[in-house]
Amino acid sequence: MSYFRSAFRQIALTLIALALAGVRQAAAAETLTALNQCPMRGDNRACLIVSVLPASEDTSCDYYVGPYPPQKFFRVSGSLNEGPVREYRLKIKNPDQSSSPPPQAYLGQSSSGRAIVLTDQGPLEILDKSFAAPASEMYVVDKKRWKIETHLLASLSHPVVTASNDIGIWDDERQLCISAPIEPGRRLRVIEGGCMARPKEPTDQDRALQIRVRAQNGIRDTARAFAEWYASKSPGYAPSPPPESTDWVDAPAPNEFDWLGNVEREYVTLKQVRRLLPRDVNPEMGSDEQVAGHFGGMGTGIRVLRIKGSQTLIVNVSRDGGC
Repeated sequence: MSYFRSAFRQIALTLIALALAGVRQAAAAETLTALNQCPMRGDNRACLIVSVLPASEDTSCDYYVGPYPPQKFFRVSGSLNEGPVREYRLKIKNPDQSSSPPPQAYLGQSSSGRAIVLTDQGPLEILDKSFAAPASEMYVVDKKRWKIETHLLASLSHPVVTASNDIGIWDDERQLCISAPIEPGRRLRVIEGGCMARPKEPTDQDRALQIRVRAQNGIRDTARAFAEWYASKSPGYAPSPPPESTDWVDAPAPNEFDWLGNVEREYVTLKQVRRLLPRDVNPEMGSDEQVAGHFGGMGTGIRVLRIKGSQTLIVNVSRDGGC
């Protein structure tokens, strides 16, 4: 009996030792720091600043949420520099102390469709599917087939359109045009000579003029509202008639889309938009037969643009702020 008791004790001690060894091995996982700036040159310059962090489990609407931690660690399984799969501690820094998850230097996707971020030790392919680059609310549409061709990447920089084969994101600091579409299993690429239709930076005179015009419009609107209120106090007051329907036409203003590049308004029916984005069309946007370049309702706006000289459309969805 003592022999079996001794053997059992030995097996138990062995199992405990193995468990402790596993704990020590897990605790010794190498720490990698995700970079929040893209390199100026080199093989990894095809890079954009994007947050690939998993969505927060807290989906409540809290306007008083505290800032994201100055630094946070994620235990991930991944491949560093295309090496063997290992466990890592991924350190995420939040230098701006914002409440939103901080962005990282994103390199695109691996051949297996996993996100690749740039760390202080090189590119890291993260095998966890919850780490993914978000798509923007901007789509590239083939007008002839009426089909979404591409969903663009949500980056801190704005997309720029030159032609149907030149849709990129312009990194002004590095003077680089980076491929914008989210392409499964493909890393980002530099578009040599791309983003040529990018807008020029406004001058100080342009900004001063904008401020003056905005102030003048504000004064004029205030005076009009006061005059309307004062008139309403008079006997026999009749309110101004509603504007004619033509006043509500979505007419283009000069150079209003210069921020995006070589595009112009495209007028389509709401029914066509519904076919593309059924979840974004709502009852307040009007009837299916309505023709416009912009539809809005219930806090959602849908803008339809066409790349000049092509049959390629850019459809942009915008939403009101808040939760």
